[in-house]
Order: sequence, then C-alpha cells, then structure tokens
Amino acid sequence: MSIFFVLIGMNTYSQTELSLNQAWEKAYQDYPELKEKNALINAAQFNTLKVKSGMLPNSQVQLQNSYGTFEGSGGAFFPLPGIFNVNGNNPDAQVKTTANSFGSVLIDWNIYQFGRLRQSIKAANSLTEQARGEFTLSKLNIQTSVTRLYFNILYSDAYLIWAKDNSERVKKILEIAISLADAGLKPGADTSLASSSYLQALSRTDEWNGKLAGAKMQLSEFIPELRSNISLKSDFYLKTPIGFYRPDSLNKHPVLNVLAQEVIYDQIRQKEISSAILPTVSLLGGASSRGNGIGTSGVNNSLASGFQNVSNNYLVGIGLTWNISDIYSGSLEKRRVAQQTIAAQSRYDLRKIQLNTNVQSIDANIAEQIKQVSKSDSAVQKSKEAYELYFARYESGLINLTELLQIQQLLQEAEKSNIDAHQSLWDQLISRGAATNNFTYLANQF
Repeated sequence: MSIFFVLIGMNTYSQTELSLNQAWEKAYQDYPELKEKNALINAAQFNTLKVKSGMLPNSQVQLQNSYGTFEGSGGAFFPLPGIFNVNGNNPDAQVKTTANSFGSVLIDWNIYQFGRLRQSIKAANSLTEQARGEFTLSKLNIQTSVTRLYFNILYSDAYLIWAKDNSERVKKILEIAISLADAGLKPGADTSLASSSYLQALSRTDEWNGKLAGAKMQLSEFIPELRSNISLKSDFYLKTPIGFYRPDSLNKHPVLNVLAQEVIYDQIRQKEISSAILPTVSLLGGASSRGNGIGTSGVNNSLASGFQNVSNNYLVGIGLTWNISDIYSGSLEKRRVAQQTIAAQSRYDLRKIQLNTNVQSIDANIAEQIKQVSKSDSAVQKSKEAYELYFARYESGLINLTELLQIQQLLQEAEKSNIDAHQSLWDQLISRGAATNNFTYLANQF
C-alpha cells in the first residue's frame, strides 16, 4: 500500500511538472501569430496555383437577346468598349425595330510567352518560401519569448525560496533572542530588533510571491492553461553550466532565410520583367451564332424573332500581341527592381554580420559569467559556513545581535548576488539560442 501511494504521488508530480520543451509545444499549438503565418503560407500556395492556371487557355462565353432599332449607317469606327454598332442596309419596311440574338465562344490560348509564365511561377514559389520562412521565424521568436518567461518564473521562484530561507533564519534568531532576553543574558531590545528584521523578511516573501504570480500570468499569454499548481524544472537553475558550447551555422537562421528569399524573389522579378517586355503568341478559336428578325420576307418585330434567320460562323487563327510601350516602361521597372535586389542583398549581408558579431559578443560574456557564477557559488558556501559559526556564538552569548544580523545580511546579499549572476548567465544563453536558432542545451537541462 505504501509503495502504491508513493507511485501515485510520483505520477501526480510528473503530470504537473512543465519542462521547457513542453512549454514550447504548448505555445506552438494555439498562439494566434502562428495561425496567421500558417494562413499566409496557404494563401501563397493558392497564389502559386492561380499563377500556374495561366497555362490553361482563356475561354469566354457570350449570350444575349436584345430588342431595338436596326437602321444601318455607313462609316468607319474604333470598336472600343462601351460602343455598340448596327450594320446592314435599310430594308423597305415601316417597322424599324426587331429582336436580335447572339451567342459566341472564344478561346485564347497563350501558347508561347517567352518564359514569362515560367518566371511568374518561380516568383510565386519564392513568395511561398518567404511565407514559410516567416512562419519559422515566428516560431523562433515565440520560442525565445517563452524561454525568457519560463526563466523569469524560475528567477522569481529562486528569489521566493531565498526570501523564505532568509525569513526562517531570522525567525530562529528571533526565537533565540527571546529566550536569551527572558534568561536575562541579553537586553530586551534584541527582541525588538530581531522582530523588526523578521517582519522585513516576511514582507520580502510577500513581494516575491506576488512577482512569481505575475511571472506565471505573463507566461499564460502563450500557455493559457498554465495554473499556479504547475511546477517548472528548476533543479539546474542554480548550477554552473558546463560544456554548453556547440558550433552553430548562422546560414540556417530563419531571419537570414527570409532575407535570402527576398533577394531570390527580386532576382526572379527582374527575369519576369524582361520576359514581360516580349510579345505573346496565342492560338485563337471562336464560334458564334447570330439571329435577327430581318428576313427576306420582311421584318418581324416580336421578341422571339431574334432566334430566326440564324447564321453560324467560326474563326481560328494565330495572334501576336505586343505592347510596344512596355519596352520603355518595362526597362525602367527592371532597373527599379535591380536596385531593390541590391538593397535586399545588403540587408542580408548586414544582418549576417550583426548575428555573427552578436554571437561572438555573447560567447565572450558567457565565458566570463561562468567564472562569475562559480565564484558566486563559492561565496555563498563560505557565507553559510560563517553564518553558522556566528549563530552558534550568538546562541552561546559570545557576540551581540547586531554582529549576527550583519553576518546574516552578508549571507543574504551573497545568495541574492548568486541568483542574479545565474539569471544573467541564463539570459546570455537564451540570447545565444535566439541568435543561433539552437536551444538544445537549455532544452536538455530544463
């Protein structure tokens, strides 16, 4: 039975403990930013399919049945949109109105576009890769934010433990001070002084309780189901990292991938514009059927007369379309995009230099902070040993309360500095993970 309850307790604890990997996965599940980026990927993919549909022929169908006058007029005209015309001779009839019907099917198939469509498809694919890169970059940003908030909770929790330990130490001092004062070995003022220190220690405990609750609330932005009873993996927080360094390739960093895709897209656009200047060769085909109420026997002005005297025609051919004005405007557009390509390449080069410099700076800081943390750990251990000796001397009546509280204050400051030193080191490791897109070390420890 005892073993059963132990196992149940262990199982319950494992269910409430949240590792750093689990925190990342939970944040990826429902965070709106990733849903937005995923929707943009889908939109880019649909745009690619739309561009590919340009390989299919254009087909137009027209059906109409109209009623109006049919008085013809000679002369030439430009068949611009918005203009209708009436052809034919004036028949010898008193009725000047009749019905007309017309139906046509036209196919326009661009069979050769001098690589224009191929470049358009490449450009669309590049936009899709950009969208995927933005999605990966958003995941990295979320991973970095969650990691910082995760460690902010560990930081607040470490300070809460520090405050509780400090209050327990002062509580013991207060109890000894009361007993020594009651025995007449120490003045009664020691009790007031110890009580004041104890209340201050309790107030710091309340302060860090509030900060811990606030830190968990901040993480709930990414993990809504986060509750106060969930514990984090904090065993390694106040330990000195060893062997964290791994060489990383910055070429795989999401922000560089996004900038590289911008360069590729602008390069493709230049080729696309060059192709757009050239003509388009089309295969044309059409069929039409036209009827009207004007026949050899006269004019029929009923509404259904448009379906009489039907004439059927077809037409096939090859057409070449070339907008000559595009030669000049297209060359200007190509120059503009060429400058955009230079700008995009410069952004890529600058960001890569910044990332390399940032990683080198972080590595230098980490190397020194590891030394700082190691010395800080030793300082805490020495302070604890000194405090225990002084506490024993005060308990024996060999020193006064002021001296003991000073030693206790030194221990408290040493522990505080140790927590801050570890947090600074973890901050640098988080920054390195964001700069190299590699959080493996942190994931293995927390």
